[in-house]
Formats: sequence, C-alpha cells, structure tokens
Amino acid sequence: MYKAIIYDCDGTLLDSKNVTIETYEYMIGRKLTQGEKEKVFHQTQIESFKMFNLNIEEGNLERIENMYKEIDDSIKPFDGVMNLLRAVKKLGIHQAMATNRNAEAANLALNGYGLQKYIETVVHADMVLNPKPSGEMLLKYMDMMKLEKHEVLFVGNAITDHMAAIDAGIDFFYCRWGTVEYLKKSAIILDRPEELLQYVKEDVYGKNLCTQGI
Repeated sequence: MYKAIIYDCDGTLLDSKNVTIETYEYMIGRKLTQGEKEKVFHQTQIESFKMFNLNIEEGNLERIENMYKEIDDSIKPFDGVMNLLRAVKKLGIHQAMATNRNAEAANLALNGYGLQKYIETVVHADMVLNPKPSGEMLLKYMDMMKLEKHEVLFVGNAITDHMAAIDAGIDFFYCRWGTVEYLKKSAIILDRPEELLQYVKEDVYGKNLCTQGI
C-alpha cells in the first residue's frame, strides 16, 4: 500500500477554476482567451503576473488574495473529495498537498474549506525554486517525510502535474473531474474521487500501477 498520497489543490481537491479566471479578468479589465484560462489555472501567480504585465510591487498580489477571500464562498471541494480524504486518513496513509499557489494562498486553501482535518503537509511555490511542472515539490516532500519513490502517489488534474510526477519518478493518477487535457503517457484515470479509494485499499505496495494508456 502507498504510504503517502500527494494531491494537487486547484482542480483536484478544490473546484476553483471559475474564481481564478474571474479574478484575473477583473485585474486586467478584459476576458481571458481559452489559452490564458488554462495557463492561469495551472501556473504560479508570479508567472501569471508576468504574462499580464502586472507589477507585484504595486500591491496587485495582495489585491488578488483579498479578492479570493471576498469570493471565497464560490470555491468548494469537489463532490466526494472530503469523503475520500476522510477514508484515506482512516487507512493510515499520510496525505499532503502540492500546489503552485504561494504561501498565503496555500494556507487559505488548506484552512478555508476543511482540508486541514486531513491534509497533514503542504508544499507550495514559495518553498521551491522550480514549481510544477518540475518535480521539485514532490521530491522535497519525499525528503521531508523520508519516503521512497515507490511509496508515494501523486493525484492531479493537469498536464503540469503529470510532468511533475514523471520528473520525480512517482506514480500519477489523473482526476477526470478537473481536467480536459492529458499528457500522452501512462497513468491511471479516475472519473470520481471514490475510485482512488478502491486502488489504495488494494495491496499495491511495490507494484507499478501506471500501465493504463491514455
């Protein structure tokens, strides 16, 4: 059995895509293109600021965080996520979150929706030099917890998540409820959160589950 499961945050645990898009549209005063929507949802805030030529020193980062807090009620965990986290905790599996959010935004995500009851460790963009799609966050977590690669599973919704898992050398599951694009590499695809529980309940420790092609 896996000793730890790492989850991506936005699009995996939290349904926050529309809020993220609306926030940046307000900041720049126009609608985002489809390509821009995908980028702001998966890249770091600093990268999004650079893309839209927003100046961090002018207090824009603080404005973003304040807007998230104001429209916080429209962000919620995906259906079935809290039941999944609760069940995995009962199995004694350590649960963590790896997110390209900065420290303040990651803390808001952790404590604003009840995730802190089940997520024991968070690795965010401010803790690494290279956020996802680099595997640095995942490797940092494994180093912190003294875990081997075969003992850890990463669950995410984005191509950048899958690339991070490949870079770190760990198993990866796609959650279909939060994605429309896939990297054409082997991975398990989940249609509902409860499907993950079916996998982790099995004796999969030491086996390579990533054999299902996309």
